[in-house]
Amino acid sequence: MSMNATSPLLATYQDQLNTIIQRAGACDAAFLLDFSEPEFWLGKGWLKGIKNRKSLLYTSPELERFMHRVRSELTKLDHDLMRSVERERYVWSPEATSFHGYAQPYREYEKQITLSFELPGFPHVKAGCNLFFELGFCQDEASILSHINSIEKDLQILAINIASQRLLASPLEDYQLLKPATVGIIRDIANGLSRKQLSETHFMTSRGIDYHVEKAKLTLGAKNTSQLIHLSHQMLII
Repeated sequence: MSMNATSPLLATYQDQLNTIIQRAGACDAAFLLDFSEPEFWLGKGWLKGIKNRKSLLYTSPELERFMHRVRSELTKLDHDLMRSVERERYVWSPEATSFHGYAQPYREYEKQITLSFELPGFPHVKAGCNLFFELGFCQDEASILSHINSIEKDLQILAINIASQRLLASPLEDYQLLKPATVGIIRDIANGLSRKQLSETHFMTSRGIDYHVEKAKLTLGAKNTSQLIHLSHQMLII
């Protein structure tokens, strides 16, 4: 999410995130919501999905610009990127990896540590936080990880608050697996709108509404509308 478009409440959490990561010696961080099993949902669409994601929370405009550039230069999913997603904690550094998936290495930062957190009540979604350490940061890895252990609980609480209040887009929306019109219809169904009201609100025929509902059921693996609403809640759509 662009720094310029941050809501007042999300800006408060942004300040909290900045305060928390500084306790571990990090200079910047990027926070996001993602699938617990991204390969299941994205398959071969991983690369395109990662490059096009917009709903992230950055602690500085500089990091936002840096991340946009890195993602635009991403040419393939290298092993380090895959492992960073698959593991709860992963350390990247210029000494440890050549970042084969990028046109340029991470020059602005000495080290990046990727953390992920489970979100109780949302089994299909996890939170991720990428911590960045500036060039010249001299603490050894054991010391850094010790500091990170001390902030993980606070980061998880922050993640739960952001997810529970729907302050960032669901991965289904951010990866564009569901169209905005489909998401809007699901939310209105959850709010109790009748079929006639749905048609009037979304300027669609009943058949058009059915198309979006069936598309959502297929994407989420729902057998009926009730299950669709239940899964939509778990996926942070509603």
